[in-house]
Amino acid sequence: MKNRTEIKAIVFDFFGVICSEVGPFWFQKYFPEKEARRLKDFYAQLADLGEVSGDELFSNLAALAHKTPIEVSDEFQSFVKLNSEVIELIKRLRPFYKLGLCSNSSSSFIRSILKSQRLGDIFDVVVISSECGVIKPDERIYKLVLEKLAVQAENSIFIDDSPINIEGAQSVGMKGVIFSDFQELNLVFARLGIKTSSKV
Repeated sequence: MKNRTEIKAIVFDFFGVICSEVGPFWFQKYFPEKEARRLKDFYAQLADLGEVSGDELFSNLAALAHKTPIEVSDEFQSFVKLNSEVIELIKRLRPFYKLGLCSNSSSSFIRSILKSQRLGDIFDVVVISSECGVIKPDERIYKLVLEKLAVQAENSIFIDDSPINIEGAQSVGMKGVIFSDFQELNLVFARLGIKTSSKV
């Protein structure tokens, strides 16, 4: 145990970890798989980088799907499903670690979810790609999170459902954990000696 690097901060991805994926499901609803992936990569990246606003994104997608922007926005919201087990786990981590959120997303969309679900306050730091103009797996976004948390990379863990994003975190020295489900995350935390309770 003494040889373990002390973990001081844990950083979570949002979509695919705390919340269901949203964009991929919307594109798959209207387009064949290969076309859906291509369109999602193109339009989502513009929004994730902050080059278009959330409203502009919904307007662009509405034109693609022959819908109104409000209908597209409502459809996006309908795909939002929160992982209550992961959220409760994060709350149990709060007394022991600094907590961060790092997500590739349109600011207005993710901020609306965090506000409506009262999730913003459970994190010490929230870094959203569109607000800083950098998307995962660019090393700069992980360095920004670490700077805001005031911790060294080796004292932090990054959790994401994307192997590419995990590689980005590891490239700056963070410990990376690929998220598959809540049970597996619990097992990984146990192996790493992560404290989730005041009980010894």
